[in-house]
Amino acid sequence: MKNDQPEKEKTGGNYPYYPLALCLPIADAVKSLGNGKTPVSKSLLASILKENERSQTLTFKIASAKSFGLIEGRSNFLLTEISKRYYFPTDQSDKQNALLDVLESPPAFKKLIERFDGSKLQPTEILGNILHREAGVPQSWKDRVAVSFVKSAQFASAIDEHGYLRVKASREGQVSDLSPTSEAEIEAIETGIPQPQITRHKRIAGQLNANSKDWSQTANGRTIYLEYPMDINSQEWEDLNRQIQRIKPKEKNT
Repeated sequence: MKNDQPEKEKTGGNYPYYPLALCLPIADAVKSLGNGKTPVSKSLLASILKENERSQTLTFKIASAKSFGLIEGRSNFLLTEISKRYYFPTDQSDKQNALLDVLESPPAFKKLIERFDGSKLQPTEILGNILHREAGVPQSWKDRVAVSFVKSAQFASAIDEHGYLRVKASREGQVSDLSPTSEAEIEAIETGIPQPQITRHKRIAGQLNANSKDWSQTANGRTIYLEYPMDINSQEWEDLNRQIQRIKPKEKNT
């Protein structure tokens, strides 16, 4: 019987545990330590990433990087051919197309791309149900993996400003004005703490919500505007306060 264990060690799982933005540092470290040619051990990865070698976090990030097709191996890791195109492009389109190939590498993500490319993405709850029923993602992971897909597609410049999935168009350089993944959003995905859905509106005139109050302040040529319903409840306040705390400026050392 043919021993196919080495091939199994190279391949990643059906879906990543983390979004692409959190997996690229794994490939960055493999590239940095191995110069794209020398295998890199897990212990070296843990050292450069300042992670516990036996932590579940590092294990899941490595598994996710393998699912994305960024690295291959089990105890020692190398860059894949896709990663080599990303890190060592030979023409202007190489890097972006390699990133799109990375996005399509997890079989669960490829299923969503085949279904929605060129159309508007459904809410993450629906995407999660599709992943669960059609791509074998466990129920306990389906919503997190759905959010991870959306954030990964944004990172790969494959979602336009109207929420349409544009993988094919992105390969042709036709997608722009994307909403990047913020540090707060990445933190929410990594920790599993859900964020309230936020819709950004262009303010023209009048208030966005009926029966609402507002507060504004103008300084340094910029205006900060806050509008909130008069009957704001405790859960809405908690969501609002969480967002405010996330954008609180960090104190500078004097």
